Amino acid sequence: MINHIRYFLRITFFYVILFAFYRLTFILVNHSELTGISFSNILLSFVYGLRLDIAATAYILAIPFITWFISIFIPTRFADYFLRGYHILIIFLLTIIHTGDLLIYHFWKSMLNWRALSYLAEPKEALASVTGLQVILIIALFLALFIIEIYFFRKYFSRKIPSMSETSWLSKVIITCSMVVILFVVGRGGAQELPVNESSVYFSSNQFVNLAAVNGAWHLAHNMYSAGIGSENSFVFFDKKKADEEVNKFYSCQQDSFPRILKTDKPNIVILILESFNADLVEALGGEKEIAPAFNKLTEEGILFTNIYASGARTDQGIVSVLSGFPATPNLSIMRNIDKSVKLPSLTNYFREEKYSTSFYYGGATDFSNLNSYLLSSRFEKVIDESSFDKKIIRNKWGVHDEYVLQKQLNDLDKSSQPFFSVLMTLSSHEPFDEPGEKIFPETSEANKFRNAAHYTDRCLGNYFEEAKKQPWYNNTLFILVADHGHALPKNRDRSLPVAHHIPLLFYGDVLKPEFKGAKIPIVGGHHDIPTTLLNQLGINSEKFSWSKNLFNSSCRGFAYYEQDEGCGWIEDDGWIVFMKNENGYAEEKISPSQKDTLQLHAKAFLQKLFREYLDY
Repeated sequence: MINHIRYFLRITFFYVILFAFYRLTFILVNHSELTGISFSNILLSFVYGLRLDIAATAYILAIPFITWFISIFIPTRFADYFLRGYHILIIFLLTIIHTGDLLIYHFWKSMLNWRALSYLAEPKEALASVTGLQVILIIALFLALFIIEIYFFRKYFSRKIPSMSETSWLSKVIITCSMVVILFVVGRGGAQELPVNESSVYFSSNQFVNLAAVNGAWHLAHNMYSAGIGSENSFVFFDKKKADEEVNKFYSCQQDSFPRILKTDKPNIVILILESFNADLVEALGGEKEIAPAFNKLTEEGILFTNIYASGARTDQGIVSVLSGFPATPNLSIMRNIDKSVKLPSLTNYFREEKYSTSFYYGGATDFSNLNSYLLSSRFEKVIDESSFDKKIIRNKWGVHDEYVLQKQLNDLDKSSQPFFSVLMTLSSHEPFDEPGEKIFPETSEANKFRNAAHYTDRCLGNYFEEAKKQPWYNNTLFILVADHGHALPKNRDRSLPVAHHIPLLFYGDVLKPEFKGAKIPIVGGHHDIPTTLLNQLGINSEKFSWSKNLFNSSCRGFAYYEQDEGCGWIEDDGWIVFMKNENGYAEEKISPSQKDTLQLHAKAFLQKLFREYLDY
């Protein structure tokens, strides 16, 4: 019996060491995140993570245990060969997950999850964010890790199953039952009432060391399980009536309690959705001065909303928020589900009914994330994408650069029937930041590469408006400029916190009444509030946009929501909270203790109702 216990302990020890090694490489590769983190906290990530590592190992040992069980009753040499191949496969998969964690954290500041895996269905677009050198480095790292892990496993840990030919059947049964109990208890993290979960390893107010403590394989498996693939709402905290009542309070406004900012009831509408254009780029929002001078100049003649937050972290989430007023959901993107996205309300439908001509411009491929099906179901008459441009035009990995797309829209609008509703999405400020033109920041860091890319887009915007002002339709056109989502760069923001989701929203144009030009609106809101805000100005009923409020309506409560993989962030006028849906709950707050329960209640109710509606679509 002792030999069999040693056999499993040896393998368990290997995987526990392997997970600790993964944790160490995760910390070393992302050492820039360690600023302000004590050495004791780094060590604690290993201590707190050990419990989840052992639990994950217990699940890995399930197949070896079944194989062992069969072999002690029916001895066969095949069992050893099978288990050798099994462990090679597991090590291969764990290495993929770990290198995936390193890559995903670099771009998203999160770990490998269901959403990241869903992008693999479109490998061309998924690879567009990385440079050739980064691809080579990640492949080299994967191969090096895999070879080293296999070497150590085979040399020091791989052993044949001990023989039990002379052991009685009763002893075999007793040993087997004991092993089942041990694996069950270890797999659930102990004999306590609730099984181990990711909240068990969260120990710090710093998100990086918490993620370092989390077992990557466990996280991915749990995230895939709870990603809402089925029909059950994984974010239920109250009964339906209570959640609905709490959410309805936030949308209870006096319908006519807002100023009319436009000179006309039927202006042309142009929405410019700016890739990753966060508040840190805009001086008027407390950002840096040199990056976006053209945008900052526009704020002097427009209406700037100073407390707007993106509901998601990806472009597909941002487009749906802006055009359909539907906030981003954890783990999943509604645009990527064609059956659901075609049922969403859309600004385009409303403007088609008002006899507007409609168009959409993007320099990339519209088959990414089911964008094309969403645009067609939204009834855009004209869709311009990468295929519409001459192949000689300068491009990056994502597609045609911003200056050419903006010019294309200007040229086409001159020929469009008025009024028109036109949407343009930029892309040059997307990774890998290989925009053309002058680099005003030394490209010694990724942060400066982002600054240069954003500055390029800003320069294109400045040229765009100089040209637009010469057009006959300009005086009757409302421009709405908004980011699709925020970004951790250039200040390396923690993506779980509100500051990483803070984005500009600007209404601009000669169609604005003079008394509103240069105004700053401090209401807390999200870019999914654009549909109701815009339609109410035009006297159009917006009730189908049930998740959108009128940002000009002073009787509406200020609040904003943004998704997280296992929860959400929630912001109100006097505080914010990041709520993670775990059994124990986990939150980072910048509020007084008396507000914590109230904000958690609001966040939970909003998330519960939103995800239920997502499932019902």
